[in-house]
Amino acid sequence: MHVRALEGVDGVLAPASTDAALDHRAVTQYRQRLRDLDEELDEAERHADSARAEQVAGERDALIEQLTTAFGLAGRPRTSGSDPDERLRKAVSARVKATIDRVEALHPVLGRHLRCSVRTGYWCSYEPEHPVEWTVVGHRHR
Repeated sequence: MHVRALEGVDGVLAPASTDAALDHRAVTQYRQRLRDLDEELDEAERHADSARAEQVAGERDALIEQLTTAFGLAGRPRTSGSDPDERLRKAVSARVKATIDRVEALHPVLGRHLRCSVRTGYWCSYEPEHPVEWTVVGHRHR
């Protein structure tokens, strides 16, 4: 089943924004700030100012993290929105895994079976290693 069906979503979801996470001007400013920080770090290290070097290195690392988040493979800009099907895939996969974890805590053999048999992704399926004949015995919950 597709994750949309599991979530009860009819049809195709509207895509999120395709705008780049950072515009060209912001990228230029970030890159300039990165060059400035590199110079400040060199200067702090030349003067053996370890406190300043640590502070600048921290800011530099945070800036690099922001730039890394804004760009994907091969330096292509990431969009500011996320793909709705991808959000559904992640949500469904997380819920299925959590449910199997709970089953496994109560019934380890069944949990292992489900962990090995349930496939998640955009399309989810139950594909047991060996054919299984299920017998359901009535059980009352209180």
